[in-house]
Amino acid sequence: MLRVIRVSLAIIILFLSSYGLLTDESAYLLPYLMMLLASFSLVMALEEFRKTRNSLMGYLLIGTSLLCLSTVVGPF
Repeated sequence: MLRVIRVSLAIIILFLSSYGLLTDESAYLLPYLMMLLASFSLVMALEEFRKTRNSLMGYLLIGTSLLCLSTVVGPF
């Protein structure tokens, strides 16, 4: 289940970032991309915790996810 969510988030992120590069509307898409990247990092962290209980990579991915969310929520 997590793998399907991870792959679908990766495809959406790839599509939105390529659309932003081709149409020069990356400034409007940036908050959405950051939220999607934060959720992608969170899903990857959950997969790491499922593999091994105390994973350093899982904690780093959760920190990355929180950092991405704080950059999106901070200006508002």
